[in-house]
Amino acid sequence: MLYLPRHSKPRTEIAQGMTPSSQLLDDERHLLARASAGDAAAFEGLHARFAVPLYQQVLLPKLGDHDAAEDVLADTFNTLLAKLSELTISDRSLWYWLAQVARNKATDAQRKRSRQEQVLGGFERMMQVVSDANACRGPGYLVDRLALEQSVRRCLAGLRPRYAHAIRLRFFEARPRQECAAELDVKLGTFDVVLLRALKAFRRAWDECDGTGRPQPQTGGVS
Repeated sequence: MLYLPRHSKPRTEIAQGMTPSSQLLDDERHLLARASAGDAAAFEGLHARFAVPLYQQVLLPKLGDHDAAEDVLADTFNTLLAKLSELTISDRSLWYWLAQVARNKATDAQRKRSRQEQVLGGFERMMQVVSDANACRGPGYLVDRLALEQSVRRCLAGLRPRYAHAIRLRFFEARPRQECAAELDVKLGTFDVVLLRALKAFRRAWDECDGTGRPQPQTGGVS
């Protein structure tokens, strides 16, 4: 992970989107040329010049989450590293290219997060059935609730232990995402990815069952 001081002040010219001086452009050209030749210190110089304003002006306002902004920032500089040999600086700062890359990646991250929330919402609705069954005091409510819980547990038992643990923490124990991430010893964004994969695996397992958590019987003609 790239180190980022969250409260550092960016350079005034870059922070306000002003056209940098010819000296700053010359400095950028020099750093870019050295970085393209494999000079790690020059690449660190580019990072030191642009990381904070990208984080504070582009990514954090758009994403509203420190961890997500830092992840996209790191991805932006990984893209810069991969594209070094293709970039040139004429009369515009490298800032404009980096800012556009960062905005695009932030938009992708938002779309991915939206898809994750849709999956999570679908699973939460399914799990709500257990709570609804528990709240209903009609005849057979306890049998129905226990049967559904057993079905869910059967599907969980077939998942990778890490996936099953993530689902139990988030939905059975109703822990906040931050606590779940800490329990798994991962960043919040990583936990979201693990949980999403876990839910997709659970959905596949559930779909392969007949709605009771048991495998569907095989059908076919007798030869």
